[in-house]
Amino acid sequence: ASQEFQLISPDGEAFKYILGAYLFSLNSKTDRDAMGGPLIAALGIDPTIPVVAIDGKVDTSSYALFANGSYDINTDLVLGFGVRYSSETKEVDWSIDGTNSGPFSMATAQVVDERTDTNVSPSLNLNYSLSENSQAYARVSTGFKSGGYNLDFVTNDVLEAGIDFDKETVTSYELGYKAELMDYSLRVNASLFYAAYEDYQVNQYVDLGGGRTALSITNAAEVLTQGFELEADYQMTDNFNISGSLGLLDATFDSFPGGGTGGSDASGNYLPNAPKVAASLSLQYFQEIEAIESSIMYRVDYNYTGEQYFLVNNDEGYTIPGTTDVVDFDKAESFSMVNARISLLTDSGDWEVSLWGRNLTDSDHLTNSFREFFGGILAAYAKPRTFGIEAKYLSLKH
Repeated sequence: ASQEFQLISPDGEAFKYILGAYLFSLNSKTDRDAMGGPLIAALGIDPTIPVVAIDGKVDTSSYALFANGSYDINTDLVLGFGVRYSSETKEVDWSIDGTNSGPFSMATAQVVDERTDTNVSPSLNLNYSLSENSQAYARVSTGFKSGGYNLDFVTNDVLEAGIDFDKETVTSYELGYKAELMDYSLRVNASLFYAAYEDYQVNQYVDLGGGRTALSITNAAEVLTQGFELEADYQMTDNFNISGSLGLLDATFDSFPGGGTGGSDASGNYLPNAPKVAASLSLQYFQEIEAIESSIMYRVDYNYTGEQYFLVNNDEGYTIPGTTDVVDFDKAESFSMVNARISLLTDSGDWEVSLWGRNLTDSDHLTNSFREFFGGILAAYAKPRTFGIEAKYLSLKH
């Protein structure tokens, strides 16, 4: 359940503000049993008895007080500000019974605990109108994410290290430019950003070494992200549109001792799912067919994604034990994809028939990679070149 109250300043004033309060509560329960199969029976464990049984609840309550506002310094320069005080409490009464888990070493314990996280998050920004249709801005802001508990099928290793994790905080800086140019036919957004995280929360299968893993959230001491983003949309003619984007990103664990395989130091590694370069280009053209009161839409989308890692450890592959064979694992090489669509659209908007193609370059790039609960190496790849036809009918009532 949630509730918010706001007090808003009158319109037409140079000084504008919003004062508010936010209340939230959530009661969650869990009752989960993990049953064994042939593998468990082969280990001499009764497969009709739960390998692991989990039962418990977490009650969350939080409140926040906030103020946001702006002041028109002059007709071109606006100062914005904000501050938010947050308090969140989690009460946990949870148990796990892993006495039948054998070599998987699931924990057996009961956790009754309570934690409260508080935070004050201020923000400040300046907006300057360069012209009637363009502006530059500068912003500094802070934020936080509350801590909690790893209440899952945890191992004894995780239980001994502690199942709670701390809150995450961030301070971010941004410089940007927004404009609508050429009689509003060209829209441009650009920004430079830098963000510093403390106790960054990482949700992962923690690789304990020796083929053992544990699903849990841990805190990286410091994470730094910085980069550049550019978006552009150009309506070249009434029927022809070009849009594109470019993203450059450097996101690293500045300090993450114990975050790697077997407790190794992951400091300096790249964040998972954070490609250094991402770019896109889309072309769309409408051709009017007056004879049948319809239009044909031609669209082509190009996307480029630079190399990236899926795991904290930043491995370059996995060598199969006892061999020299290396299989794909963790690191994904850069790739490009092209999608296209041709659609027949009625002017009335009730019919649409399309012929589409996805991954026309037939790229077989890696889309995910991880070490699963039992230590196995898994990898997923892009779907091959695919074609299809679809039709839509919309019944319009007047």
